[in-house]
Amino acid sequence: FFSFLDRPSSGSLSPAKGVGLLLVVAWLGHFSVGGRGQRDFFAEHSHLTWVLIAFIGWGTVSLLWAPQLGPGLASLSRYAPNMLLLPIAYTAMRTRRDLALVLGAIVLGAIAAASFGILQPADPTEVVEGSRATGTIGDPNELAAVLLVGLALGAGFLVGRGRSPLMRLAAALAVPLCAAGGFLS
Repeated sequence: FFSFLDRPSSGSLSPAKGVGLLLVVAWLGHFSVGGRGQRDFFAEHSHLTWVLIAFIGWGTVSLLWAPQLGPGLASLSRYAPNMLLLPIAYTAMRTRRDLALVLGAIVLGAIAAASFGILQPADPTEVVEGSRATGTIGDPNELAAVLLVGLALGAGFLVGRGRSPLMRLAAALAVPLCAAGGFLS
């Protein structure tokens, strides 16, 4: 949810990064205290683990011939924590209910980003090609991408059977908001 409220220029430690850091610490604590018998991403998906390690390694090695280190370091500082979320999510989501909660948080985040994009119009002086909504994301293209995910998940929750009335209400709200925010972005 907090990743939908994170602007790229919000400084070095944003709320999303703070929550991510707490997740990593909790995940490491879980395994250090009693993670025996739990799902282990690294053991069960060793090929994907090596692909992730190779990707981060390639990004790190490519800094050797980069004309400017800033963009490469910025990309690595985004990719590495995001890739660490894969084993954390794999360990945390054990049931369908867990998955529904995570996907529901994504839908709620998309609702927040779309609502902000609709209610707070873009500043025409900041955007080169006209006034496009940026929402809570800060970039109209990234906003459109996350709202497309929110639209798809919201539509899935809306037509899915067996969902709680609160989940269906959030989905019914997400679909038009994400569509409108996507068009404005």
